[in-house]
Amino acid sequence: GEHPDYQFVVAGAPSIDSSIYQQYLEGTDVKLIYNETYALLTCAEAGLVNSGTATLEAALFELPQVVLYRTSKLAYSIAKRLIKIKFISLVNLIYGKKLVEEVIQKDMTNLTRVELNRILNDCNYREEMKEGYRVLKRDLGERGVSQRIGERMIELLNSGT
Repeated sequence: GEHPDYQFVVAGAPSIDSSIYQQYLEGTDVKLIYNETYALLTCAEAGLVNSGTATLEAALFELPQVVLYRTSKLAYSIAKRLIKIKFISLVNLIYGKKLVEEVIQKDMTNLTRVELNRILNDCNYREEMKEGYRVLKRDLGERGVSQRIGERMIELLNSGT
């Protein structure tokens, strides 16, 4: 593959049967591991993370990541009209600006490859992302963080940005 020095691993969601993953992983050297998410976040060099709370977990572990989000064309079209927010990942929403790349409803293979290569090969880029995570962790560690995050989400949804 493109990165022979790395072992690619999928952190399997407990609700998804391994047979679903295996149809995509067959013929690759990608490993499927269940129930070890935090261990994987600790030792990984980079992550391809599905949008949701997992992006925030990865950030708290200071794991450089690419956020991936894809849904049906119809669902995406409806959501795009109803919800006007600047970002889709919790990391970027809470940070208030783009810290991690979001690959949404696009040519996921090429854009993801480009961003993953940048994370793995550009030490400065990786360190900037980690520094942003440290700021995020500091802010999240303060008292009343849940209240502030909730207020920030409401503000973003109401502002249409």
